[in-house]
Amino acid sequence: MLKIVGSILIITGSFAWGYMKCVNAKDRITQLNTIKKVMIMLRGEIKYAGTALPDALESISNRIAMVFAKDFFLNVSKELNQMSEKNFKTIWYENTNKYLKTSALNITDLGQFKNLGDNLGYLDKDMHLNTIDLYLEHLNMDISLANGEIAQKCRVYKSVSLAVGVFITIIII
Repeated sequence: MLKIVGSILIITGSFAWGYMKCVNAKDRITQLNTIKKVMIMLRGEIKYAGTALPDALESISNRIAMVFAKDFFLNVSKELNQMSEKNFKTIWYENTNKYLKTSALNITDLGQFKNLGDNLGYLDKDMHLNTIDLYLEHLNMDISLANGEIAQKCRVYKSVSLAVGVFITIIII
């Protein structure tokens, strides 16, 4: 009886791991789409409203619902307004590491987002807009690729995790 209960727990746990990997992959797509919306809003704030970057970031943080992004943009805005000795790139990197590490974004996504901060914080309005446009192109490609792979990845995650659970159960019994 104990072996049966243990087997069920192992199989259920391994399948749950695969299911969570699938949920994480879907969350990544949702978060990439949120960042895309935020970048479009930032582009609009800079291009049409002529808002300075710190004010644009604060305005955007008040309009988005996803907590990791809201906190990130609000904190970057506050640090920029404090006129600290840190440059924009440093503030962007530190906040990316602080607020976005717990997100579902992968290392490549975080790297591209950090690189956005390399070019966003200096020069003129046109440079800001061109940098945002380039980032949006990369983001659109990543979202398209992720959407195309999600069904297959979820199937693989669930199948492999279930197979591993059954395999471990067979070894134990």
